[in-house]
Amino acid sequence: MQKTFTVINNDANTALSRSLEYIHENLAALKLKPKEINRAELMCEESLVTLLKHSDFSDTGAFTVNISKFLGSVSIKLTVPGQEFALTGVIDDVLPLDSEDISPEAAESIRNILLRSFSQSLRYRHSGKYNIITIRAVRSSYAGLYAVLGALFCAVIAGLLMRAYVPEGVYMSLNDNIFVPVRTIFMNGLKLCAIPVVFLSIASCMADSGSMSGIKRTGSKILGCFLMTQVVALMIGFGLMLAFRVGEGAGLTAYSSAGAQTGSVSVLDTLVNVIPSDVVRPFLDGNMLQLLALAVILGVSAGLSGAKSVTHIFTELNGIFTKAMEIFLKMIPLVVFCSICSLILTTGMNTFISVLGMLLTLAAGDLLLFVVYWLMAKFLAGVDPAVMYRKSLPALVTAVSTCSSTASLPESMRCANNMGIPSYVHSFTLPLGITISKNISVIYIVSGVMFTANICGRLLTLWDMVFLGISVLIVVMGVVNVPGGAVVVMSVILAQMGLHADTVPLFFMIGTVIDMLDTATVCMMPLTAALVVSAREGILDMTKYNQP
Repeated sequence: MQKTFTVINNDANTALSRSLEYIHENLAALKLKPKEINRAELMCEESLVTLLKHSDFSDTGAFTVNISKFLGSVSIKLTVPGQEFALTGVIDDVLPLDSEDISPEAAESIRNILLRSFSQSLRYRHSGKYNIITIRAVRSSYAGLYAVLGALFCAVIAGLLMRAYVPEGVYMSLNDNIFVPVRTIFMNGLKLCAIPVVFLSIASCMADSGSMSGIKRTGSKILGCFLMTQVVALMIGFGLMLAFRVGEGAGLTAYSSAGAQTGSVSVLDTLVNVIPSDVVRPFLDGNMLQLLALAVILGVSAGLSGAKSVTHIFTELNGIFTKAMEIFLKMIPLVVFCSICSLILTTGMNTFISVLGMLLTLAAGDLLLFVVYWLMAKFLAGVDPAVMYRKSLPALVTAVSTCSSTASLPESMRCANNMGIPSYVHSFTLPLGITISKNISVIYIVSGVMFTANICGRLLTLWDMVFLGISVLIVVMGVVNVPGGAVVVMSVILAQMGLHADTVPLFFMIGTVIDMLDTATVCMMPLTAALVVSAREGILDMTKYNQP
């Protein structure tokens, strides 16, 4: 959609009002929410004021407004002829520089604050004789999914075409000088953030819990319910991979020789060495069990000592490294393209087909968790599971549509209330559940490690699996609630077990593709736990639960 507004003499104000009317009408026609429309109109109005202030209509008497929608995202492009300028304040009409109520310095500060608030949604550039501002009115919840699927599709086509029509020396040179370096940069950035994020997440969690005077009976049962389901998820992960053996025979044979160390170390030696002899060594060696032990010791000690400043430092540093990790995660579409291309060029389609098999296996894990929740409602709570799922449907729809368990939290609380779960139970269980209940992460990490071992031709011993199971149940506490958080932790365990880490970008792709199903599963767990505990404590309102 595009509209041209002609400026005659000093008729800029009329053109401005007409353009804003056009923007409002078309955003409403696209069925945007009123809040989204108001925010977009504010950005458009202030941007147009600035553009018209620096306009030059000597060659043309028109400017254009272009509104486009692509894959759920809505953008507005404003193109006005004029000389290039530095985009600073954009609210001259709302707060003039010569306002009598505020100084110019304060006005400029407020302009800069508003500009920074718009910075994620507003981009300025000068091209030819035109100043152009592009405003993102709405970003689709599935933008990441679309980007990854697009990268995946392009990578498969590019890889197959290169293998068919490009000389081997040429495409292997592309692989060695472009695809592999990009993947290496990404993995180095991930390693930079992964270990600090795991350590700080667990340490801050332990510090918070260590300062609690005690956990009431209901709270302890809820925590026990979360732990029980994580053990079940661990069994599901092992069961699926042992049953289907996804990745065997794929042909990725290169892996670190350090992998042999895991099976050769005795159980006694491992247990004795859990407590590190110094603070720095676990970080340098990437020793996961020592790192977890150190995080628990320091976290609990900080909580018990009442050292609020230390707890605050843990939390703040965790936020910093998490944000750094999010920066690297923005590379995922590019890394997926390079990884899939490299995979096809070096191993053919066998490994790629194994990746698709892994995607189906993880989706099966999600569905099995829904079965587990059904059984919990049936046999632990003694209620009709169909009613639980029917009344949970609004929360599940929100989770699927937003791909955010946090965004579904208000709807989950309404669903819990409709089930007859007391407010003091669900107000504690639901926020806690989406934070610490990591059933999906458990399945991801176990399946990812075993898949990597399979495609590397590495046979995991019984002790390897015991080590993996114990490590996952502990390290899963360090999974941060960002897309790919479980895969970040998986990369640390892969390094600890001496396995090839080249599969990590593939799991970012897999996680993005089935994120909707994952989010629905995450959303359902705390609802089930709250229902089970309420029923067993005799505080569930059965009359309300059975109401249509």
